[in-house]
Amino acid sequence: MRLLSISILLLTYCWCFSCAQDQPSQSAVGETATASTTTLAPPTEPTTTLLDQYFPSEVTATVLALKTAFDEELRKGYNDRSIAYVYEQHALRMKLDFLNNEPFQHILPYNGKYRLSSYSEEIAALPFMTKKCGFQKEETKEIVNYWCFNTNEAFFEYLARLGAQTALIERFRSDYLEYKTITQDIRQEMLLTEEETFDFNNLDQQIFYFLFHATVNEEYWAMKEVQ
Repeated sequence: MRLLSISILLLTYCWCFSCAQDQPSQSAVGETATASTTTLAPPTEPTTTLLDQYFPSEVTATVLALKTAFDEELRKGYNDRSIAYVYEQHALRMKLDFLNNEPFQHILPYNGKYRLSSYSEEIAALPFMTKKCGFQKEETKEIVNYWCFNTNEAFFEYLARLGAQTALIERFRSDYLEYKTITQDIRQEMLLTEEETFDFNNLDQQIFYFLFHATVNEEYWAMKEVQ
């Protein structure tokens, strides 16, 4: 089976900063500060989430607002369907395109219509996100930073709760804690199995799906920039 194009980390280009931080990054070496360019709308779906047991209400509110922006892009063409159905169809399409060797990276979020970097001020306030991940351009040595997960203890306790529901989330959690990056194996397993293993009626599993794909999207576009 072919390897995921978004997971090819060319050693001549890649330089990852340490992501094992408990607090969000303020500024990374070579990072260019960018302000938010998009205004977040309040969430429109049910908002009862396990995040409330691990983070202050303002953190949960920010995550849900970011997810709402993601959902609005994902929902286009499915305005009369539930968001659970929309997530399931997105996961199914990504799987089928991957198996058929289609350019799955052209599907939202990989086509760039949703970017975490459009909400940099909001993302910087999330204790489980950092911008200390990046790739180095071979010729200029310039660092292209992107938003990624850090190893915030509360967030990974939250993921452990979700992992008790869905083994795929638990594999992501343990894999990330070990390698401090989203590995190729996890990316591929997500694409191939998330449609059948996730309960998309579960808001917390929707949140993880959104965060995973939005974060991989940031890495994908950072890598494109250095190539």
